[in-house]
Amino acid sequence: EGLEYIYFVGGEPLLIEPHLHFLKRLVDEGLAPQINIEYNTNLTIINSEILELWKSFRKVSLGVSLDGFGAVNDYIRYPSQFSDLEKNIKAVDSFGLKNLDMWIAPTIQIYNIFYLDLLLQWIVDSDFQFVKQRAWAPLFTSHILHRPHYLNIQILDQKSKEEADHHLEHCIDLLRNWKKQGWSEVSIEKTINGIEGIRTYLWKKDQSQYLEKFKNFSEKLDEMRGQSLSQSIPRLHQNIL
Repeated sequence: EGLEYIYFVGGEPLLIEPHLHFLKRLVDEGLAPQINIEYNTNLTIINSEILELWKSFRKVSLGVSLDGFGAVNDYIRYPSQFSDLEKNIKAVDSFGLKNLDMWIAPTIQIYNIFYLDLLLQWIVDSDFQFVKQRAWAPLFTSHILHRPHYLNIQILDQKSKEEADHHLEHCIDLLRNWKKQGWSEVSIEKTINGIEGIRTYLWKKDQSQYLEKFKNFSEKLDEMRGQSLSQSIPRLHQNIL
């Protein structure tokens, strides 16, 4: 009684069985209609039982941790598969929850700094209802990774930073073109402001002393997982050689 807001974080909260029992109890005891629930989730799992339970709550907010389109996601968030995440996002979006507020929340890091255009293009092309309903918000809500240092975008050398900055300028050009095509001006401008913030952070400090550690880390990761940085994220690989 008196409970109004619950924030679920992970690990991955949707994988935790007691989470489901907790939701059922709130619904069974008639408390759900007074409660806003919010998740930080990678949405690797979703099912009709959870979606049906969410109907009973006053508001359901989902910040979906998705760091890249296609192979970029699959590399960063191994062993998840982008195709599965896309299917789950579409399932939530099309379920018709009238109390839903959902957004894409990438973590900006060295692995995806050259690929934000593909993520933005996918969001726009997918024609999601949750994006249209958030015309007051940016197309994605990004968070900059600070640690570990060797995954921070500031470890790029001067030439690579120039290439990354050029890529971010390209993202801004795409956004301005979408605004001309009728996308929400507020949404586009907020997204541009976010990308300008990433550009500012990129140049704020030189941490290139960690670049070799990043290369060693990625080589060990590829060996352990059977992946390939050069194949999954070629734009980055080309810039750090």
